[in-house]
Amino acid sequence: MSDRELAHRMIDSLPAYKLAYAIGYLQGLSAQMPNETTEAAMREAEAFRQHPENYTRFATFAAAMKAMDAEDEEDDTDA
Repeated sequence: MSDRELAHRMIDSLPAYKLAYAIGYLQGLSAQMPNETTEAAMREAEAFRQHPENYTRFATFAAAMKAMDAEDEEDDTDA
């Protein structure tokens, strides 16, 4: 018996009230995988979670934007 046949038999034997759970599980298995950019962002978020001391924190959004503007100005003078 193939895995597909076994899965069909198991689904056929489920009571109706459990089918929604099985469908949800199967949909999760067939969900699209994240692209390379999303995976990189997820790795960066995990690195931040594990080692927040390696990252600069800002008290306000304005302070973060000011720091980013300063970096942009440095990049412009380096080019």
